[in-house]
This record gives sequence, C-alpha cells and structure tokens, in this order.
Amino acid sequence: MFSTMSEIEVIVAIKLGTNYSTNAYMIKHVEPDDRKMLNVPFKTQTTSQMSVTTPTVALFEDNGTISITSYGSEAELQYIHLADRRSHLLFREFIWHLFCADDTIPENLSDVNGKQMNSVDILSFVIEYMVSHVKSETGEDIRGIPITFKYVFTIPTCSCDDAKRFMSEAAVKAGCSPNDVIVVEEAAAALQFYMNSQYEGELQVLVVSDRCYLVVELEDDNVTISILNHINDGRIGIMYRNTAEVWGSCQVQKDFVEMLNCETSKTLLDGFFEQYPLEHFELIQEIKKKIKYTLPETSRVAIKMSALMLEKNGSLADMQKSVAKSGLNDKINFRLDKCIISPEAFKSLFIDAGKQIVQYLKKELPTDLFDIHCIILIGEFAQSPILQDIMKSSFSTVNIHVPGEANMAAIKGSVLVGENNVDVDTSGCICGSKKSATENVCSSQGNDQRPSKKEPVSTPTKINPSKNRNKSRLCVIQ
Repeated sequence: MFSTMSEIEVIVAIKLGTNYSTNAYMIKHVEPDDRKMLNVPFKTQTTSQMSVTTPTVALFEDNGTISITSYGSEAELQYIHLADRRSHLLFREFIWHLFCADDTIPENLSDVNGKQMNSVDILSFVIEYMVSHVKSETGEDIRGIPITFKYVFTIPTCSCDDAKRFMSEAAVKAGCSPNDVIVVEEAAAALQFYMNSQYEGELQVLVVSDRCYLVVELEDDNVTISILNHINDGRIGIMYRNTAEVWGSCQVQKDFVEMLNCETSKTLLDGFFEQYPLEHFELIQEIKKKIKYTLPETSRVAIKMSALMLEKNGSLADMQKSVAKSGLNDKINFRLDKCIISPEAFKSLFIDAGKQIVQYLKKELPTDLFDIHCIILIGEFAQSPILQDIMKSSFSTVNIHVPGEANMAAIKGSVLVGENNVDVDTSGCICGSKKSATENVCSSQGNDQRPSKKEPVSTPTKINPSKNRNKSRLCVIQ
C-alpha cells in the first residue's frame, strides 16, 4: 500500500492533563478500514513497569543549561533518590497552574522547592520530550517513505482563554510546524470519540446534531463538567463548563489508609513513602487497580501488601489482634501478604467521594438552560464500576455512557479531531466560577467551615491546592 505514496501522514495526539499524561498516534491510510490507533507506553525504569498513562510531573536539571531528565512516575522516583537536589527542578501540577488556577497564564512557575522557571520553556521542553517519546516508536519514515506529522494537543476543558494560543506557541518552540498543530479541549475530544462507534475494527461516524451532551471528567482530585453539542457542519460547540476540586479516587485511597490506621491502631504510612518509595508506589498502584476493577457485587477485595510494610507494622498476628479488638473481624482480615476487605467495607470507601461528585453535579448543572440528552463519564475515576453504579442510581432518568477505556477517551478523540480537522466553537460558552466544591455547597448553606472528618460527610472536602491538590499525581498519601 505504501509503495505508491510519496509521503505518509501520522497523527500524533498528546494529552498533558492536570493529573495524568498520555499519547496516541494513527497512521492515516488511504483506506479507512486500515486505521488503527496505537499508544507508546511509558516505562518506569526504576520499577520496570509499563503504562499508557503517567503522572503529569517533569524533572529538569540545571547545570548552566536546562534540560528535562525524566517525566511522570520516573521523574518522581528519580527525584526521591537524588543525593543533591540543588541542581534539579521538579514540577508537579504545572498544567493546572498554567491553565486552570487563574484567568491569565503566569510568566514563571515555581517548582516544589520554590525555584522558578519560565512557563513557556517548561511546556516546550515537555512537549519536545513527549513528541520524541512517540517518534521513538514511529520513526521518521516507513519503508523509506518520509512521515509528515500532524500534532493534536489537548488542554483541560477548564483552561483560561489564552491556553490554546500558549500551547500552540510552546509546540512551535518545541519544533512543531505551526501549520501542523491543533489544540483541543479534552471534553470536545471526548465527545468526538463518543460520536464514533467501533464496529469490527472499523470506526463509523454517528452524526447526531443539535443534541446537548454532558461530559463529566472524573479525575483523582477534581471534576470538570461541560455541556457540548455537535453542530450540523461537523463542529463541536462548548456551551457551558465548570470545574471544582473534588476528591475522587484520591479520597478513596486516603480513606482506605485511614481505615487501616484505625483498625490496626497504627499510623500505617507514617514516613513510609520517604523510606520505601517503591513499595509505597506499588501499594498505591494496587489500590488504584482495585478501584478500577472492583464490581459492586464483588464478594471480597484483596489488597496485596509488601513485606516491608507488614514488618514496619508488626506481625500479621498482632495486626489481626488489633482488628479483633475493634470488633471488625467480619470486615477486614490479614492473610499472608494480603489485606482482605469485605465488599461492604470497601464500597463504603466510595460513599464520601460519590456523594461529593453527585452533590456537585446536581447543584451546578444549569438544567434550566439545557436539555441534556446523555451524560458521558470520562477520566481515571470514571473507570470505577462502583462509582458508575452510584452515578447511574443518582441520575436514573438520564442515559449515562462510559467509554470502554474512560481514561483514554480524550486522547483517542484527539486523534479523530486531527483526522477530521474538527473545529471547536467556544464563542458562546458560559463559564461557571472556579471554586472548590465546598465553597459552592457551603455558600448555599451559610456555612464556610470545613466539615469534621469524624462527623458524617455531607459536603465535599475542601482542598488546599498548595498542599494537597497534587498528591494524586504519584498518589502520595501522607
């Protein structure tokens, strides 16, 4: 097929999310039937793990000339093991601070230790790194035929007005041709993915115009809601958007650790991350896996715990005695290297996070202005079957759709946006105020106090962005 072509077009999509980053690419064939989306996984050298997503964290070295040394989980783990951090800069949550924290883009950003770096330099270095990562798989030619690249970069749907221009500028500085760069909001890309159904490997467009779709982006510690429609000429219109800092799966992880602390009468992870970062990383990945795959009807949940963690907290017999004293033998048990949790106890961990999300949606949705045809759930936390069950029971009168890979909907939709040159219209968009969910809820109740953790949670937990927001990037629970 390629022998008759003078050049081959490859669409490269890169998502730099507030929580996670990922990529996808597709070789644009002459025959649509041959299209296939692929991902270039990230390898964490320290743990030898492969993943198609990685935390949005960048590590730079400054020895007179600044260069990016690693990205994602590898950046976090490398930074922990640095003997001397004075010549390094670690940036977490930089996409949030660039595009979402304010109405304007800051000229400089501060790293975790307060050292500053130019904002466009940070983003251009990261883009260059991500593009190089994808090209390590695609190469610059296929069977001697040169590749022409088209790049699609996502921005958070809640981004400030100048975000698209800034992302394009950084991409050009990273070496991308300005004519080959498209920037799209994550929610618009997700809708484009939803408007395409996959049938026997063939993508078929389902054109349904003039309907309103609610896209709910559920990440570890924030929720973004957007109302979009698919316009007759193929454009996507964003009519409403709002975001709040709501603890989602990060809250589930935190509550799991607090439950163990309470039932074993120990501070389970006190200093554990600093002493044993790899074991801590593996534990959090295990918890996230259970969040993603545990069904509402599951009979039991087994969390694997490292030998070091068990040693730090005493013998299994001692831990089980603590559980027996608490009268919770029927809820939690320790067997060999696993913590066995009853389904009721595990599902109870989702109540706080689920209530926060549902309460936020019901309060903020402008249903008097828009007739919602369908709710589309995307993002890392949207993969949880238990959360899906909570959402479906809370919004029983509305059709709820969860893509097969909810955390990959935006990146796959970005490829389709690049293939079809989809234009996104935000000219008539209504923007909700950027508050924490607690501020939204408590303002209507005349109470601005943070709810006590010991009391039943009836309002979302307010997050201090400077201290807690980005814990979920490596899912650090401290």
